[in-house]
Amino acid sequence: GVDEGDLTFFTERMTLTKLRNYIAKQSKDGKAWRVNDAIKEYKDYLTMKEKVGCDMENSITMFPKNLHQAHNKAVIESKEAEAIKRKAEVNRVFKGIELRFKGADKVYHYEDGKYLIRPAMDAAEIVEEGRQLHHCVGGNDYLSSHAKKESIICFVRSMKAPDVPFVTVEINPDCTIEQWYGINDSKPKKKTVNKFLNEYIKTRDPKKVLREAKKKNL
Repeated sequence: GVDEGDLTFFTERMTLTKLRNYIAKQSKDGKAWRVNDAIKEYKDYLTMKEKVGCDMENSITMFPKNLHQAHNKAVIESKEAEAIKRKAEVNRVFKGIELRFKGADKVYHYEDGKYLIRPAMDAAEIVEEGRQLHHCVGGNDYLSSHAKKESIICFVRSMKAPDVPFVTVEINPDCTIEQWYGINDSKPKKKTVNKFLNEYIKTRDPKKVLREAKKKNL
């Protein structure tokens, strides 16, 4: 049931006997559909492990005791590796976000004792915010808009957990709110967050904010 391309993939890494014996253990009852699923999952697993630079000479890596569990773990590792690569890349491309952070923080930072709002420290932090909250703020459109000073990506955090993503806010240069979202594009604690953001806006003088932003090249 293995097509020619997959057969070549496996024979470049092991003998057919080892492949047959391993798949037989992982597919349990030996039914054709189980065998095919195990083969696909095994190829996917090996590809991910090679991609993140694992030692493929290690028999434990090559032939994990529980393929399904090892595959799921490899998916997580692969996503983490991709995230690290992505964050390094956006920090390089959108370096200006990091360079302007200190000035931006002085202009746009606000706390009320329960919550705080602050601009992103760098492009990688915006990507991580989107990754953890499962929304699109980490996309290049938002990063580019922030880098071009068309808008500012800010984070609302609890004062008790200032490093834990909660709500992401897109703010216009004059400090008016463009949009805000929490996890999965939801509106967590909507009344409370809206109240906090409204109070935040009241503390900002648009003309002064724009003047300060221009002065600090934000």
